[in-house]
Amino acid sequence: MLQALELTNGSLLGQYVQRGAAFWHKQGTSDVRSLVERIYQTALGRSPNSPETELAVEIIGTPAAVEGIEDLVWSICMLPEFQLVP
Repeated sequence: MLQALELTNGSLLGQYVQRGAAFWHKQGTSDVRSLVERIYQTALGRSPNSPETELAVEIIGTPAAVEGIEDLVWSICMLPEFQLVP
């Protein structure tokens, strides 16, 4: 239970998400679809499917905003396939 609370409300995870979003924003944001592809490949080891791509592009915005990237990274961190449960 405490681990779940840390993942959803923890300041440490929030700091990592902010740093990650700033990193991705600096990598170049002119091609938002390419950015989404790279984030998914790095985080999940797979490409996003078509609905995921469309939603991610909408979340990030055009041009890409660091806050939008942060929202996408946060939502990926909350996916069950991203989380490791011992």
